[in-house]
Amino acid sequence: EGALEGVVLVACGREHTVAVGDSGDVFSWGWGEAGRLGIGEVGKTLSPVRIDTYLGLKRQSGPQVQSIGVACGREHTLILTTSGQVYACGPGYGGRLGLGASSK
Repeated sequence: EGALEGVVLVACGREHTVAVGDSGDVFSWGWGEAGRLGIGEVGKTLSPVRIDTYLGLKRQSGPQVQSIGVACGREHTLILTTSGQVYACGPGYGGRLGLGASSK
């Protein structure tokens, strides 16, 4: 597994990192507890993994959802798309995902 190429944005949380490529693809790696990497509940992910699903929308050949921004909190990730939608992943306690006090 090699280095990411064409990276235009990077954000870091306490124990995870997320990068957006010039194609709009989003990659994440680090500690994946509580879904903060956007790839489901995982332990450590030491190499970048492309996020292929946004709220159940599976990406096929080429991005159906193109990302233009990303931000990380201590334990969560926010992804901004070209359509202006924001996708959140990670533990939702305290309302940090904007989905209520305890959503995941």
